[in-house]
Amino acid sequence: MDQTLAIALGAACGIVGAIPSGVLFERALKRGTRDSVSVEAGLASTMASFLFLSAAIYVAHLLMGDYALSFGCSAVVVFLGFWGIESVKGWKAAQGPASPGGKDE
Repeated sequence: MDQTLAIALGAACGIVGAIPSGVLFERALKRGTRDSVSVEAGLASTMASFLFLSAAIYVAHLLMGDYALSFGCSAVVVFLGFWGIESVKGWKAAQGPASPGGKDE
């Protein structure tokens, strides 16, 4: 196994680990939907993400040895990059629509 494959697998695992909470976050951002996101679903998605990423890093440590650090760094960078983008979307949604004049009235 080479380092490029370890980085690619880490990036894939980072995306897969971010998907459960990302889906709930996107559902919560939709305006006008009666379908609310529960706290229980949020906790379950966070635990699923944590368990998946922990297991992936453990398996990478067992199977890849020398490339486990590359795998882990790649997974973390992609996971945090995903949530960096989602946090900007959440911040913009929290600001609400801009006023027509461009200034606060």
